[in-house]
Amino acid sequence: MKEKDGSFFVTLKDHPGLELHLFTHGGYPEVLAFSPSHVRPDVWLLIYYAGSAGTSNMAVIYDAYVIDVRNSRVLGNAPWKIDGYPSYGFSQPVWLWEYDKIIISGIDSQGKIIQLPKSLEGSDE
Repeated sequence: MKEKDGSFFVTLKDHPGLELHLFTHGGYPEVLAFSPSHVRPDVWLLIYYAGSAGTSNMAVIYDAYVIDVRNSRVLGNAPWKIDGYPSYGFSQPVWLWEYDKIIISGIDSQGKIIQLPKSLEGSDE
């Protein structure tokens, strides 16, 4: 990981041209996992600690990047999990996986859709 002007970046070992900006909510980010999704072998998740927010009641925030490893490109990013405030009425991110998209809801009323690449050529998927 490298820091530049207060921002943090990570380059993936097998994808040297793909540099990810790890957004933070306070503190230093930390990569926790980089692994294939449970739906598609060509779609991987990079999950990272994105810091803490709040004053007297801290929320610990984890974000995730969705990466098309076949084409070495970022498909999107969204909150993965939020710890620290179950009694404050906030909901957890909900990731609904479909073969061609991910629908993320629960953080705000707008939600987010991350479009996935077309299936692998020649595969049964």
